[in-house]
Amino acid sequence: MNTLDRRRSLGTGAGVAATLALSSGLQAAEVPPPPIVPLGEAGIKLSRLGQGTGVRGGNRQSNQTRMGFSKLVALFRHAYDRGIRFFDLADLYGTHVYFRDALRTIPRDEVAILTKIWWPYDGPRSETSDPERAQIVRSTLERFRHELNTDYLDIVLLHCLLSADWPRDSRRRQ
Repeated sequence: MNTLDRRRSLGTGAGVAATLALSSGLQAAEVPPPPIVPLGEAGIKLSRLGQGTGVRGGNRQSNQTRMGFSKLVALFRHAYDRGIRFFDLADLYGTHVYFRDALRTIPRDEVAILTKIWWPYDGPRSETSDPERAQIVRSTLERFRHELNTDYLDIVLLHCLLSADWPRDSRRRQ
């Protein structure tokens, strides 16, 4: 049975759009940058289009990191130069240190950085206490800021929360 997942579908759509643009004689310089939009009421502004970095990602690598350091950093810069202001990184993709290097020439206050904490990565909840889990999260976020050489992260996703009751289950017990 042929199944089409979301990433393959988006990749196919992007490829078709690029092919149509090139076949119509449209040059890359003529494509307008994506609009910058606010993200709800959080005060975060980002481009409507973002650059993901986790194609076949896991174990601190992805297709993007396998391109090599200089090529991925150049790709980040290329995206920024074309108006991309939203970058989707993750510890599991191993892309933080790559983007840190890109931030040497990209103004930090002009981009929105999303990263992820893979919630079950640091062990099952039954094997860690609430204070231990809180410390794990704090130290993980501090490590992310260090790896990116930034004072703040714009968006942090809690990845792989599998229970519909995760807000209650994750609440600190007094």
